[in-house]
Amino acid sequence: MNMMLQKLFFLVLVLSFITISAEAQKIPPRARDKPTEKTNPISTISSVALFSDPVGANVYLNDKLLGKTTLEGKLVLGQNKPKTLTLKAGKYKFRFEHPDYETDIKEISLNSGESKPLTGTLKPKFGFLLLANLSKEATLFLDDQVVDIKNLSWQEDGSLKLKVPLGEHELKVTLKKHQPFINQYQIKDATPMAIRIDLKQQLTSLIVKSSPGARVYLDNEERGTITSDGKLVVNELIPEKNYRLSVEREGYKKFEKEIFPNLETENLIEASLSLRPNSSEFVDNFDDLVFWDAPKEWEAKKGYLRINTREVGLPKERSYCNANVVFGLRLLNSRGAAWVVRANDKENYYLFCINGIDGAYPNKLVTYICRKGKIDLTQPATAPSPLPSQLKASQSQTYRIEILIKDNVIEHIFTDNQTGERVSIGFFRDEKNLFPCGNIGFVAPFGEDFQAYGFVIKPTN
Repeated sequence: MNMMLQKLFFLVLVLSFITISAEAQKIPPRARDKPTEKTNPISTISSVALFSDPVGANVYLNDKLLGKTTLEGKLVLGQNKPKTLTLKAGKYKFRFEHPDYETDIKEISLNSGESKPLTGTLKPKFGFLLLANLSKEATLFLDDQVVDIKNLSWQEDGSLKLKVPLGEHELKVTLKKHQPFINQYQIKDATPMAIRIDLKQQLTSLIVKSSPGARVYLDNEERGTITSDGKLVVNELIPEKNYRLSVEREGYKKFEKEIFPNLETENLIEASLSLRPNSSEFVDNFDDLVFWDAPKEWEAKKGYLRINTREVGLPKERSYCNANVVFGLRLLNSRGAAWVVRANDKENYYLFCINGIDGAYPNKLVTYICRKGKIDLTQPATAPSPLPSQLKASQSQTYRIEILIKDNVIEHIFTDNQTGERVSIGFFRDEKNLFPCGNIGFVAPFGEDFQAYGFVIKPTN
């Protein structure tokens, strides 16, 4: 019995060995040679990478300063230390602070083995004004308060960077002898706002006292007329600049003076005007034009003066307030003839036109006023006066013109030399008395062509 059990055990053992060998032959050689992998234990360490916008923020963990973010906006925990912060799993509170921004607090939960980024985003408390074209001697005010020097920084391009709280503000820049620069700005964020400071030189004024109606000129530019209260204020003058002041009124001597307006004191000029004295009697038989300031087209020959240009011609250096004027007249075309009375110069005078049949007002005397070289020939100063006879352009037909000038009244007397009839052809009265004194001469504004002879000016009192 025992022998049978031993044989049976031996047989089972042989069969098992044969089966294992067969299974072993099925396993590829590489699979059999591959070592068994080792499994690491689960990590319990977490980490967080810290950033900030803007850069340069201080980062705190539980009120402990960790450091400041770099120009890349990332926190570096010292030299040769990792840029990430290793922590145990749990909840943490970080605080990001910057002097120009509002504080930002961030909370984060870290699981075991977890790595997370965390960015602190800070809202700005201030904006910036970049002030260009600014003198370093200027004073800055923000909302009427002098700007603290710690809020200013000069840039490499010469501009000034000014830190300003968010919101609406008034900026004022002052500089000696200049007008203040004042403007308002809305500061919405930290983006710099570029502003060009345009400081204009502070200007002064001049008070001129003179005769009402007188015209005031500075460097030949008219600046106004003396009002009825006897003065004129001229503004916007550059301090210490040399100006040539002229005060003019028709019939009066011109007042001239060099002035240097001052910024610190009142600039007052008393420009007293005196009437031009009557010149002596003037008689010319027109053998030449030596006594005349005449246009080059005029011709004096055999006692006759020919006038055929729109430029005024006047006797030299003559002025009359009240006077009687007489001259002979011959028409060379049918447009008529014209003369000026009380001419202050060649741009300011009374103009009288006696019209022929081809004139604007046939056979009538028409009056105009010319000021500053401007005249509207379609607008007479008074109603035209009719002539007693028809004007003719003829070598044999001549006329005699008399002009009686007294105060603000000018009367014309017309004589036809063929009939000898002497007739007053109207009075002209200037209520404003624009030209109380002046010269007497000739002109041809409508293309007239005529001759004058026997010219006499006799002053009267």
